[in-house]
Amino acid sequence: MGLKNKVESTSRRTLRRLIKPVFTLLIILVVGQFQEGNLDSTAAQNDWQIGLFNNLYTIAIWISGAFLVNRIAVVVILERALAGWLGRQTPKIIKDITCLGIYSLGLIGLFNTMFNKPMTGFWATSGILGIVIGLALRPIILDFFPD
Repeated sequence: MGLKNKVESTSRRTLRRLIKPVFTLLIILVVGQFQEGNLDSTAAQNDWQIGLFNNLYTIAIWISGAFLVNRIAVVVILERALAGWLGRQTPKIIKDITCLGIYSLGLIGLFNTMFNKPMTGFWATSGILGIVIGLALRPIILDFFPD
């Protein structure tokens, strides 16, 4: 009986942590669809107002989408699945790196969508920068993890 209650409380806590980003994304989608219909039907709207709304709507969609993907990755994959597989709590550094990666992908997608520019140069530069930083930090990392 105790194990069943623990599993139920863990499931409830997981669902509670996922409700906020899901509803945030749904509200943004609903408001955006409602407003797009109003902006298109009103002839007195200036072009800059429509452009501003479209840009803000795009930003909100990408950020809330990244928030939802991050929350799913942390709560479901890292805290439930990986922690169960490891038999202990997932290290915070893993959660932070996952968060950084997901939000970076969200920002890159946002920039690609907003400015219609290919991001291949950014990927190449960040890859080279990662290699340089990795080589520079190699001695420090070896001090923490000896052979």
